[in-house]
Amino acid sequence: GSKQMLTFGGALYLIVSLSQAYFAYHFDNLLIALPLIGLHLYLILIPLYKAIQNPIGPNIGKAVKAGVLSLIVMDAAWVAVSGNLIMALVVLALLPLSMKLAKIFAVT
Repeated sequence: GSKQMLTFGGALYLIVSLSQAYFAYHFDNLLIALPLIGLHLYLILIPLYKAIQNPIGPNIGKAVKAGVLSLIVMDAAWVAVSGNLIMALVVLALLPLSMKLAKIFAVT
């Protein structure tokens, strides 16, 4: 629950996103992968920023939940890095189901 650990987690997210962008560029699939990389960052950085600003239980829980649910978006981005947009969208289609299940089960 410390600001340092939350910031470290954010840095790790950025490393993953930069790696995805690098490989997508290397394989000439940046235009396919970039929207999913951006979506992944959007989904995790807003709750993480709130948790860093005010590291209390509910904020940290929301950041963890966003991180877990956004794994699907991150996986879709990795698929997009390969250039397979259709399969990336198939993976991304699992997100609404996961969000519904997250309302039933504890995600954190």
